[in-house]
Amino acid sequence: MSTKKPSSAGSPTSPILNGPYQEPELHYATTPDGNLDHQDRRRGRRIFAPETPQVPLGRQPQAGMFDINDFAAQYRDHLVNHLRELVGLWRRDGYPGVTSRVTRELLAFWFENPQRATWQQLFFAQREAVESYVKNAFLGFDVPYVDKTGAERHYLPDFICRVRTPGGELFNLIVEITGFAKDKAEKRWFVLNRWLPAVNGQRDKLGLLPWRFVEVTDIERTKNQLRAEIERMAAEVDAAVAPA
Repeated sequence: MSTKKPSSAGSPTSPILNGPYQEPELHYATTPDGNLDHQDRRRGRRIFAPETPQVPLGRQPQAGMFDINDFAAQYRDHLVNHLRELVGLWRRDGYPGVTSRVTRELLAFWFENPQRATWQQLFFAQREAVESYVKNAFLGFDVPYVDKTGAERHYLPDFICRVRTPGGELFNLIVEITGFAKDKAEKRWFVLNRWLPAVNGQRDKLGLLPWRFVEVTDIERTKNQLRAEIERMAAEVDAAVAPA
């Protein structure tokens, strides 16, 4: 069980424990059903547990015996927690393995630039989202499909994103930008009608996030098309977990 460690962060008149631009170092003890105990401050970031509301429900009327982080070992291998850990190590090591000079310079400009004014900085949640948005290169991620001749092939999508919904839920998004190049119809059909149903059908059993797919068909309208599709998908994900 975690040991309660009061911190000098925050104050009796302010419930804020962490700054907006750094990775959270403290959290209020949180029960598995999402209630907070504001008298119990714990070290470390609160883990992600699929059944615990990500937006806290409110204060715990009395101190609880357990904190959701007491069950960290149970959720350590969940995709969200695993990704947070790996991205955090990658960040602290200075982004090793970045093969694109432009990508490396952008990361330095956004996150390691002392001349960047405070109001220009990204919140930590935004930073983590940027770091978690990856070009699908050398990741070993592909979708099997069958081409017109009946031969088995492997489709490599352009990008993989992790998206947080307005309701605090998370889902993974495969993004294809005006491409496929070869076997376009076959790749799209197998993603939508075979791969997504198979993966999403097992996600509860395996503790996975939902997966979605979007194809950007107009490069001049990439931003608008992505925004519309992500908003639609986010609404679907939130609706799926909303109380009946």
